[in-house]
Formats: sequence, structure tokens, C-alpha cells
Amino acid sequence: AGGARYDLIFDVPGNHPFSACKRVLKPEGRYVLIGHESFGAAGKRVLGILPYFFKLMFLSRFVKQLRGPGLPYPTRKEAMAVLGELLETGKITPIIDSTYPMSQAPEAFRHMIEDELHGKVILSCSAGPPAAP
Repeated sequence: AGGARYDLIFDVPGNHPFSACKRVLKPEGRYVLIGHESFGAAGKRVLGILPYFFKLMFLSRFVKQLRGPGLPYPTRKEAMAVLGELLETGKITPIIDSTYPMSQAPEAFRHMIEDELHGKVILSCSAGPPAAP
């Protein structure tokens, strides 16, 4: 089955099954679970996202797209430098649903709660009209 294949997937909400992500990863691609218990369906379980983390830790011994525990990780400063370079060169692009000025924070919050989002909602510290959702 064709379709797009990705080098890297950051699962920020932690609500995408690894099996679904693995299907769209390149063989040498990487899956990184950022995940937070209060995001996605994981927040509704008694133990939160912990069972999923443990499952991925176990699978990392057999699946090369998962980085196993004990391997060296870059420092936060190194990771942010690489992320900044990827953003600057256009190799990765954040998906932004809408941008609101700080003065319209309540409207931005309402949009996040009530509407279907197709990316991140940004609160801007600079003046200007909000971008259309």
C-alpha cells in the first residue's frame, strides 16, 4: 500500500497506536512518544499512559523504530539546536490551526475546546488580528 512514509513521528498527544505509526514510518524511521497523561484517550485510564510506555519499552528491544532505554540521548540543548535547524531549513513544518493575540486568549481556549483542531493553536505576544481558524 502506497502513501507517504516518514523519517520521524513525534506523537505529542500520545493517542496514536504505535502500530498505526509504524505502518507509515520508513524502515529506518523513528517513533518518539512525547505523550502526556492529560492528552488524548490515555488520560481516561486509571494508570494513565504508563502501561503504554512500558509496552513501548519492551517492544524497543525488537523494533528498530523505537529507541530503547539505556541508549544515549542528546541533551535538551543539543535537541533544541537540531530541532531549530530542522525548522529553519524547512525539513519539518509545524502544523498550526490558528493564531490568536494574547488579548483573545479566551477565544483561543474556546476554539480548542469546542472546535475540531487541525494543528496547534498559537497565542501570540505581538499585536495583530487573529488568523482564521
